[in-house]
Amino acid sequence: MVDLLVDALKQRLVSHTSVTAPEPNRNNLDIGEMTGLHLARQLRMLREVNFSAYNKFSTVTNEHMVFISKAISGPDPKL
Repeated sequence: MVDLLVDALKQRLVSHTSVTAPEPNRNNLDIGEMTGLHLARQLRMLREVNFSAYNKFSTVTNEHMVFISKAISGPDPKL
């Protein structure tokens, strides 16, 4: 069940981040980095549009972003 959710999330994030990733760096970013950039961009847009809604998500820290990126990109091949 968890694998299905992770796969679905990967597909969704790949489709979103491949469109929104910065053009000059697109080929140099892995899915984890693109996901982190995408989430940061979405939080920034949310803050600009609706500050009260942003406050609900503002507790997302860099550590959360790293964890989310690693969860999306899968196991580290070096391990």
